[in-house]
Amino acid sequence: MDDKEQGLDTRYVEEVSSRDSLSPSKTRSEEETRAIEKRIARKFDKRVLPCGVLIYLVAFIDRSNMGNARLLGLEEDLDLVGNRFNIALTAFFCTYIVFEVPCNMMCKKLGSRWWLGILTTGFGLMTMCLAFVQSYHSLIAVRALLGIFEAGVLPGIVYTFSQFYRRHEIASRLGVQSSTASLAGSFGGLLAIGLSSIPAHGMLHSWRYIFLIEGIISMLVGFFVFATLPSTPAEAKFLTEEEREVACARIIEEHMTKVEDPFSLDVFKKAVFHIPAQLIGLGLICSLLNMNSIAIFMPTLLSSMNFGRIESQLLTVPPYILSATVCVCTAILSDRIKRRGIILCVLAPLIVVGFAILAGTNIQGVKYFGIFLATSGAFSVSPLLLTWSVDNAAGPSVRAIVSAYTVGLGNFGSLIATWTFVHADAPRFLKGVYINLGFASLLVVTIITLTLYLSFENKKRNQGRRDSRIDNLSQHEIDLLGHRHPNFRFTV
Repeated sequence: MDDKEQGLDTRYVEEVSSRDSLSPSKTRSEEETRAIEKRIARKFDKRVLPCGVLIYLVAFIDRSNMGNARLLGLEEDLDLVGNRFNIALTAFFCTYIVFEVPCNMMCKKLGSRWWLGILTTGFGLMTMCLAFVQSYHSLIAVRALLGIFEAGVLPGIVYTFSQFYRRHEIASRLGVQSSTASLAGSFGGLLAIGLSSIPAHGMLHSWRYIFLIEGIISMLVGFFVFATLPSTPAEAKFLTEEEREVACARIIEEHMTKVEDPFSLDVFKKAVFHIPAQLIGLGLICSLLNMNSIAIFMPTLLSSMNFGRIESQLLTVPPYILSATVCVCTAILSDRIKRRGIILCVLAPLIVVGFAILAGTNIQGVKYFGIFLATSGAFSVSPLLLTWSVDNAAGPSVRAIVSAYTVGLGNFGSLIATWTFVHADAPRFLKGVYINLGFASLLVVTIITLTLYLSFENKKRNQGRRDSRIDNLSQHEIDLLGHRHPNFRFTV
């Protein structure tokens, strides 16, 4: 943001902080405030949400299209013998994990509009470059660069949503956004079939067209983000002056943070050494392992069931459509009841049952049903876990670090996912199925543990057993407590 935009943020923070209460209802009736908030949310849904959806859609297609390209001759053309394909997948996640937190700090510093626009244009360019690789080593290099540009996408979107929406408005928006991962899987398969039929032109043919066209589309989305996405509510010129004031005030009110929390070692510790962040990070390791295993290797698994290449691409569509529906519906329900744990305790066992079916039978139709269950659970759990992480972290810098840290930690699961299904285990790939089954079971245990911990902590705060935290603190220090404030209540 430029100095003028930063000043606008500061002006609203000072204006809200100077009141006896953070609530905007001090200057207008509660009914008027609710009406304004509804207008604000609708306007954000027309401007902020579509940007997040489009960015995530093209990012997920660009990272997972290797599975489609594999069926169309990528391995043969680049001599990806042995485990070279899996190594190429790993190269992406190595850089992806390392750059998560630095990228999200840049998002906070530069603003969502500029940083997400740069990242989207950048990973689009890297995807285009994949169309022209000539060797295994060049494939590794470009995949590693792609990981750098995509590293800040998901945590950046989560952080951006937390700047515009209340805690119990985020899950439904992230559900809509994350459902695009499912649609990306189905759309990616159909797009791969269509692009592979384009007549060859020079070195461009079949799988190379996939990377070229999808990269161009991603770059266009990047330009769209530059043109339309505001970085903060105060920068949203499509809001009225009154709406900007309320939009800023409601976020400050909800997160118990009246003042800006500049990045420091203490802020970093508050974000990282936070029990919910650690448990959600562990949960994301499990869920992202399951989700990426399915996203990357579903065409391979279907091919191993004796379906043809084109048939395998087409059969990826129905499971993804079902999972998108489940993802949106459960996210909306979670926001309505303002609970996360109980919904996740229903979704996570679907993954367990799905992979148990894949491990326990060799009947084609039954195994395909198992893929439906596993896909519906895996693609619906992750957005709720991400929402849970920012629900229970307060302060802009803390939320930026927490969203990046949990995604970064979770992507160790994505890294493992690239090695779950290897050629040596064909045709049943039992080792990969058992790995996914084990992590899905650990996910269930983690969700139950976190739900119990958050309920226990809220009970202690209700009993006044955390009130001592504000003893002997200055008002400025109290304002910086964030989620450690005795009045802050965790979302269970």
